[in-house]
Amino acid sequence: MPQETKKVFWQHFFSGRFPAKCTFTPDFITPSMSLPPKNKLLLPFIWFLAITWLSTKGGVSLPGFSLIGTDKLAHAAAYALLSWLLANAYGSREFVVLRNISMFSFVYGAFMEFVQYTFFPNRYFEIDDMLANGIGAILGVWMYRFTSK
Repeated sequence: MPQETKKVFWQHFFSGRFPAKCTFTPDFITPSMSLPPKNKLLLPFIWFLAITWLSTKGGVSLPGFSLIGTDKLAHAAAYALLSWLLANAYGSREFVVLRNISMFSFVYGAFMEFVQYTFFPNRYFEIDDMLANGIGAILGVWMYRFTSK
C-alpha cells in the first residue's frame, strides 16, 4: 500500500468515516456505519450495562420450566433487546449494518460467558446460554428490519 494511501486510510479510520469507493475498506465497514448521535446510543448503552450487571452478579435464580427453560428465554430476550436498540440507534436497514450489530451482540454474549466462568465463582460457561444469546441477537435485528419503516 503506497504511503499516501496509508495516510488517507488512517485519517478516515480515526474520523470514523470511510469514503464510498475505498479500496482499503473491509467489507464489514460501510459508509453508513459511522456512529449515530450520542443521545441515540444512551438507551442501548444503559441496556448494555444492565446485561453486564445481570451477567456478573451472583447466581440469578429463575423459576424452572423443563420444556424450553426460562433462563434461555431470558438470555435470548436480553440480547434481542440489545440488538434491536442498537439497530434502532443506527437507523439503518442495510444487511451489513444489521449483520455487524448481531455479530457484536453475539460476541459480547460469548465474552460475558467467558467472564462469568473466569472471574466469578459458582458461575459457568454454558454453550447453550451462548447460543441463546446469538439467537436473541439475530431475532433482535430481524424484528427491527421487519418492523421499521
